[in-house]
Amino acid sequence: MKGRAGSIRELPGGAPLHYDARDAACLAAGTQAGDLGGRRGGRVTSTQEELEGAASAALSEGRSPGPGGTRLGASGICADLVSVRDLLQALELAGVPLVMGDPVTARIVGCNRAFCELTGYSEAELLDRPFADLTHPDDRPRETATWVQALNGGHLEWRSEKRYVRKDGRVRWAVVRGAVIRDERGKPVRTIGVVKDITEHKQAEETRRWSEDRYRGLVEATEEVVWATTPEGLTQQHSPHWCSVTGQRPEEMLGRGWLAVVHPDDREQVLQSWARAVEAKARYETEYRIRAADGSYRRTQARAVPLLDAEGRVREWIGMNIDITDRRQIEERFRAAQELSLDAFVVLRAVRDAGGEIVDFVFDFANPAAGRLHCVPLEALVGRRLLDVMPDLRAEMFPLYARAVETGEPHDTEVELTAGGRRVWVRNMAVKVGDGVAVSCHDITARKQAEQALLEADRRKDEFLAMLAHELRNPLSAIQFSLSVSQMPSVPEPRRAWARSVMQRQLCQLGRMVDDLLDVSRITRGKITLQQAPLDLRDVVRQAVAAAAPLIDASKHELSLDVGARPLPVFGDTARLEQVIVNLLTNAAKYTPEGGRIWLSAGQEGAEIVVRVKDTGVGIPSEMLPRIFGLFEQAHPTLDRARGGLGLGLTLVKRLVEMHRGSVSAASEGEGRGSEFTVRLPAVEAAAEPGEAVEPASSARPRRVLVVDDNRDHAFALALLLEQAGHAIGLAHDGASALEMARSFAPDVVLLDIGLPEMDGYEVARRMRRSPGATELKIIAFTGYGQQDDLRRSREAGCDAHLVKPIAPDVLLAHIARGER
Repeated sequence: MKGRAGSIRELPGGAPLHYDARDAACLAAGTQAGDLGGRRGGRVTSTQEELEGAASAALSEGRSPGPGGTRLGASGICADLVSVRDLLQALELAGVPLVMGDPVTARIVGCNRAFCELTGYSEAELLDRPFADLTHPDDRPRETATWVQALNGGHLEWRSEKRYVRKDGRVRWAVVRGAVIRDERGKPVRTIGVVKDITEHKQAEETRRWSEDRYRGLVEATEEVVWATTPEGLTQQHSPHWCSVTGQRPEEMLGRGWLAVVHPDDREQVLQSWARAVEAKARYETEYRIRAADGSYRRTQARAVPLLDAEGRVREWIGMNIDITDRRQIEERFRAAQELSLDAFVVLRAVRDAGGEIVDFVFDFANPAAGRLHCVPLEALVGRRLLDVMPDLRAEMFPLYARAVETGEPHDTEVELTAGGRRVWVRNMAVKVGDGVAVSCHDITARKQAEQALLEADRRKDEFLAMLAHELRNPLSAIQFSLSVSQMPSVPEPRRAWARSVMQRQLCQLGRMVDDLLDVSRITRGKITLQQAPLDLRDVVRQAVAAAAPLIDASKHELSLDVGARPLPVFGDTARLEQVIVNLLTNAAKYTPEGGRIWLSAGQEGAEIVVRVKDTGVGIPSEMLPRIFGLFEQAHPTLDRARGGLGLGLTLVKRLVEMHRGSVSAASEGEGRGSEFTVRLPAVEAAAEPGEAVEPASSARPRRVLVVDDNRDHAFALALLLEQAGHAIGLAHDGASALEMARSFAPDVVLLDIGLPEMDGYEVARRMRRSPGATELKIIAFTGYGQQDDLRRSREAGCDAHLVKPIAPDVLLAHIARGER
């Protein structure tokens, strides 16, 4: 068997030779270990330290192996049995890390398993690795110097402390006892080292040094009195701070001389409590008054602990006196302030049984707020037991109070409890005060209710997002399938026309949903500006009926309209008021079973114009009426989503009406009994003048239109639409080509996307405005950006209008028809 770390030598005949620690020590020391062949089954133990020392001594005398094996000692004992391999095996069995090196290259040529475990590397990874790779960078110069000195004959063996850097990056401290093995001519042929891991010892030493330094720093830095006594409680060393505070000379405070400055009324109690603590070897804590150097008395808190040796005997007492005079005065002021506090505040004193266990608390103090919280007079609290007054605290709060007293750890928790026959939420905070606790209870019922409302709002938000996903996917799916149908060559033209109508309806639905979402966002952030003017609300009602008619007709509802013959003058935004009425009609149509009835009326009642929308629909549960106008609210949310909608319509109605200084209300006799919504707007003196009619697109003269959009599908679709309307079209897909096209094409109108690559639409508009002959050019920003800041920037860049995608084709054509600026 090859001689390497971890192998077992075989005796002649194939029987393995077993070593224990004592065998290894004997072998390493070069002494007779007895008849090894006859001790295979025996075990005589030796300490690892003995083995390491013996191994180092033996290795320092070792010679290179000859044909018959290596003699480990000059005496020649065990010369026929013991080899370096034997020693390696013995050290391996004893768990002693051992490593061998090449004295020329300073690289590892052999090691045992224990050394691998110390460094975290495998044997294969360690072989031929420089020792310096494993040595901490700060230790390398010293280790190199020791290595060179040993090789040059300065030492037969050496001992050093160093740090190994493990494979995982951790550092281990070790003591290395090494030796140089030389041949018969004295030439170094191997180095060999026995390693002992002393990391834990180093850490303990560092911890002890740090602890001593910290204690010394604490004593020097603190303004409090720190002192030490003998095991019997006698002061043998003066405390500079004590002498400074009390004016005693150092020799006056020794022994029990310090008692001379304790207030006469406190002296006996202090002496007895100190004697009890010394006798019981227990923690000492008390309060008393001491005479200060100026003759006044200060209140101090004394604490001390015994330091015990390994046998449990007191080695000395370490104590500290803390001046608590100011703190006690503050506590008195705090007690007075608690009389006026809105938070309930009580001081509870522990009640203990014969074994010292806390079984209850007694009210020592309670402020008026505590009486109000529990709906009892103060005299019904002070002096009474806690669990008699509030038995429901036994399970939850009582253990926390008891733990605060026993451990000194404060607690802060929120709890719902019964106080004065009602359920309230309080923030309960308790800190130890003497042998009891001071407890503050802050009523957080309102906050908890608000949190519950937030949780409910969050739940409704989640429902809304799920609803939004459904409502967006359905139109997109319909558009996708209809588009596929329209592209099939075998589909007849009537079905193609039907598919196109489906896509148009679904696109309109998507547009309405996006508009609703944007409107809610703008309104809640105050970003909508009304374009108000005097108008006749009857015209708005008729326009709203025309807009909602397709949905009403599709549901086979009967609509009754009554707006009277007299004008209904209001001051408002035509588009937004139409949106209000359309939303109410749409809501009525969706939540009324097929074939139902809807009534829409408008008239003047005193100083108000009143619009009512009534239906025979599913009605509104009474509990939903107070929050029916809330964001994301729906009275009848269903999984099938047959009625559609995002729960935004009524929110928009309420906000828009309020922006017109009006009000809206809902009424219902219950589920299945229909509902009625009433809008009230302030009336004005005169009705609106008829507005200037928009010139029909079909009657407009052809224009030269430059379409600038980096979305090629959108640009080509728009160009095709404009060509069908009779306009000449130019196309550009970035800012540079748009400027070039504007010079060569000479457009009357530019439809300009804002989000262009490299040069945005604002910069394109500014450059077009600076070009010659651009005074009559009409630039229309046509983009997906629709915030107020976007409108401002497009206006400052020279755009004549700002249209937000998507937009109805007839509206776009009308803007182009008015080509002049």
